[in-house]
Amino acid sequence: MDLRVKRTKTSIQNAFKEMITTTDIHKITVKSLTDKAMINRKTFYLHYETIEDLIREFIDEITENYIKATDELPQGRSHEVANRLFFEYFSNQEEYVQRILCYPAYNELCNTIFDKAYLHALSDDHPYHKFSKEKQNIIQTYYRSTTLDIYRQWIKDGKKMSIDEIVELSNQLICYGVNKI
Repeated sequence: MDLRVKRTKTSIQNAFKEMITTTDIHKITVKSLTDKAMINRKTFYLHYETIEDLIREFIDEITENYIKATDELPQGRSHEVANRLFFEYFSNQEEYVQRILCYPAYNELCNTIFDKAYLHALSDDHPYHKFSKEKQNIIQTYYRSTTLDIYRQWIKDGKKMSIDEIVELSNQLICYGVNKI
């Protein structure tokens, strides 16, 4: 890839990351992005057909990287192991990824990430394969929404609990309920 092309694309991506941390997704336009990246609109359109293509590229990259991390876990892994990976992986991501996971304006993008990750997990030998598709969907919805909401609250609270503390508490809550803590 030509160095100028690479620099321009990096400039667009960095401007987009910065805008995600400060702006709701629906307010990010090609004009505001090109102004931030200090390029003209024509240059943007040399790299992306639409702002949605840029968003899709980011979501695909986040999803693929998370899936790679989960694929390194052993087959038949427990919820506790998967939960630890979730917290450790996402707490070490750049601020724009945490914003996608935690801010309501980005819920649709967040759901896309985890829907794709779930579909990938279905191709593995997962512990709920014996249940009907409908039951699997309910179990996954419970697990994802609970984990994600605990993670969001932990971020909102400024990560004051250590990673070990939040993983242990969330594992207890998810696997055994509030009566077991």
